[in-house]
Amino acid sequence: MVGDEGSAGGGAARLTASLRAAYDAAADEWADGPELVYALLARALVAAAPAPLSGRRVLDLGAGTGAAARAALAAGAGRVVAADLAVGMLRRGGTALHPVAADAVALPFRDRSFDLVVAAFCLNHLASIAAGLGEARRVGGAIAASTFAPGWTHPAKAAVDEALRPFGYRPPPWYVALQRETGAAGPGLLAGHAAAAGFSRVQVRTAAVPTGLSTPAQLASWRLGMAHLAPFVRSLDAPRRAAVRRAAERAVTGAEPLVVSMVILTAS
Repeated sequence: MVGDEGSAGGGAARLTASLRAAYDAAADEWADGPELVYALLARALVAAAPAPLSGRRVLDLGAGTGAAARAALAAGAGRVVAADLAVGMLRRGGTALHPVAADAVALPFRDRSFDLVVAAFCLNHLASIAAGLGEARRVGGAIAASTFAPGWTHPAKAAVDEALRPFGYRPPPWYVALQRETGAAGPGLLAGHAAAAGFSRVQVRTAAVPTGLSTPAQLASWRLGMAHLAPFVRSLDAPRRAAVRRAAERAVTGAEPLVVSMVILTAS
C-alpha cells in the first residue's frame, strides 16, 4: 500500500494515514492468506512486463510484503527496491528487497533510477492515479501495473464480512471510501492517465488468474488476513477469534475456487 499523502488535502491525508495503520496492523496475518493470492498475481504481472527483466533495476511500488519484488528477482532482475508507506508490511518482506518507506507521488528517487516500475494493485489506493503514474514515469523507463477488473468480485468477500458482523465488526471508513471507487481504475482510465504521464506504447488488457485457493480454510484465511478485517480480528480474545474463524469458514463453504480478474497496464 502506497498512499497519496497530503496531495489532495486533509481528506486524502487522513485516508492515507488510516490505510497505513490498517496495513501495518495486518502485516502479521498477511502471509497466511492474502500474500498467497498476491504472490500469484504478482508473477502474472511481472510476466507481462514490457521488456525483459534480466539485470534490470526494478521498483516495486506499493510493495506491501514484496510479492512483486520477489517475482521480479525470480525473473532475473538485477536489483529491486520495495517502496511502501506501511513499514510493518515492508519489514515482513525483508532487507534483501531494499525496502524504502515512501509516498507514491513523492518518491525519494532520482529521475530514471529504475528500468521498470511494477505497481501491483497500488494505483487503486491513490487519491490521484494520474499523479502516481506521473511519478512512476519520472523515476522509471517503463511500467507494469495492475488493478482489479471493474466489477470483479468473489462470493467469499461479502460472505466473510457478513459473518463477522455478529461479532461487532463494521467496515472501517477507509475501506468504505475505497469501495465507493470500485471501477474507477478501469482500462480506459488507466490507459489515458498513462499516456498523459508521458508513457508511449501503452497497452491494457484483462487477465483471469487462477489462484488455487478453493477450500473453506484457504478462502477464509485470504479474507481474514485483509487489512480491513485483520485488525478487528486481532482485537478479539482467543475464544472469539476461534469463533470468527469457524464462522468465516462456514460462510464460504461451497464457494467457487478463487479466480481473480485483473487489469494489466504496460507502457514504456
